[in-house]
Amino acid sequence: KKLTDETTEALQTRSGFNLLDLKTSSQWAAPGTMIAFGGRSNSGKTAFLINLAYNMATLNEDVVVLFHTIDDSRYIVIPKFVAMDSKIKINHIITPEFSKQFYGTGTIDLIKSRDESYKKLVNLAMEDRLIIKDSELGVSLEAVDQWVKQYRKEYPNRKIIYFLDNFHLLSDMTSIPDERVRNKERSKMIKKIATKYGITIFMTVEYTKIPPGHRPHNFDILETGQIEYDCNAIYHMYNPYSDIKDECDQDKWTWMEYDEVVGTTLVKPRTELITGKSKLRAFNGSYFFHLSPEISYFEEEDNTREAI
Repeated sequence: KKLTDETTEALQTRSGFNLLDLKTSSQWAAPGTMIAFGGRSNSGKTAFLINLAYNMATLNEDVVVLFHTIDDSRYIVIPKFVAMDSKIKINHIITPEFSKQFYGTGTIDLIKSRDESYKKLVNLAMEDRLIIKDSELGVSLEAVDQWVKQYRKEYPNRKIIYFLDNFHLLSDMTSIPDERVRNKERSKMIKKIATKYGITIFMTVEYTKIPPGHRPHNFDILETGQIEYDCNAIYHMYNPYSDIKDECDQDKWTWMEYDEVVGTTLVKPRTELITGKSKLRAFNGSYFFHLSPEISYFEEEDNTREAI
């Protein structure tokens, strides 16, 4: 059952995912909170971060969302925001003049919808609601500290939410030869930024070498101990269809959607967001989503099940 509008309005910070908000009481946007998202390559963890960042920027008036991608260029990430909002495939967003031929008989005006979504992003940036930066900002926590400090000084009463993709590509502590020790110190440093400025941090993290199809746990994260200690919550994106395709139970891990642009039904992954740790509330189960990778879009299912 979905939340009523009244209940949703009472939540502290809305994420656009009603069940997720209900189960956490939106406490994951409290000042000083740090939350990690793990997932194998192509699991959808970056897309999920994009959904959260965009939803929080558009659904909450009292926020500054800082999205920092050091995994990809902003020229790769921004079209994903546009695709998520417009529901137009990422490759069509990037090459609209070539791609508009596919939209001749459809209900979507490619150029118009694409431009409207870009204008939304520009307006959000002008209002300091959503600012997207890449490695040009810097890849060190010193650069992050200065960026956050700038917006905290300008907006002392707004909630500042910093998104980082991904934690393990930070360049700090390179003089320490032991990777495990480096990540341990970086975790302490980024947590300090969260508490010093009273902000919320969402970040993606990498795993050790785990086999395809493996259902992830906290101990799969590179340098598990310190990150697990510093984070208020840890979630894992499990996407077996994207990971092992025909070897997974497709009745369980896929869903079907008709694509009017290409005129055929597409098979898409069903994903599980596993709660690895949560101090936000007692719920430690899983959340299930329909993922449309071609538009970086997640849609929440109406039911939850306890973690396996």
